[in-house]
Amino acid sequence: MLSPRQLVGIAAVVGILLVGIASSAPDMFTALVDMQRALTDEQAAATLLRQYITNERQRLQDLELYAYVFYRHKLSIFI
Repeated sequence: MLSPRQLVGIAAVVGILLVGIASSAPDMFTALVDMQRALTDEQAAATLLRQYITNERQRLQDLELYAYVFYRHKLSIFI
């Protein structure tokens, strides 16, 4: 059985822990919101990068086609 002094000590420790948890809850929420924003921004950046790569591939395919047409028809690109 715990003595009254031990019970007071345990209650004090539990109280300090609860106050610490309660005071860190807003910080934890803010950190989670910041993390969610960072992940959303990262996903948007990845989507933009994929779109850029797709556009560049299309541009290079178009350029390859133009080079083929000029070569095939023996046209000069300076005319």
